[in-house]
Amino acid sequence: MERTEDWKQWKSILKQAGVRDVRVHDARHTAATLPIEQGVHIRVVQEILCHTRMTTPSGTRTWPPSR
Repeated sequence: MERTEDWKQWKSILKQAGVRDVRVHDARHTAATLPIEQGVHIRVVQEILCHTRMTTPSGTRTWPPSR
C-alpha cells in the first residue's frame, strides 16, 4: 500500500470515529500513555509498541506525567 493511501485510510478512520484530527504518532503516544497510567508494566508497553530500547517508552514522553 502506498504511504498516501495509509494516510487517507487513517484520516477516514478518524472521521468515522468522530475523533479530532491527530497524527498517527500522537495515537502511538496515547497507546503508550493509557496503559502506563493504568499501571501496566513499562516492559509490557514496550513489547506492544515494538520498542527495542527501554529508554524510548520510559523517558519523559508520556502525558499526563506519572503522579
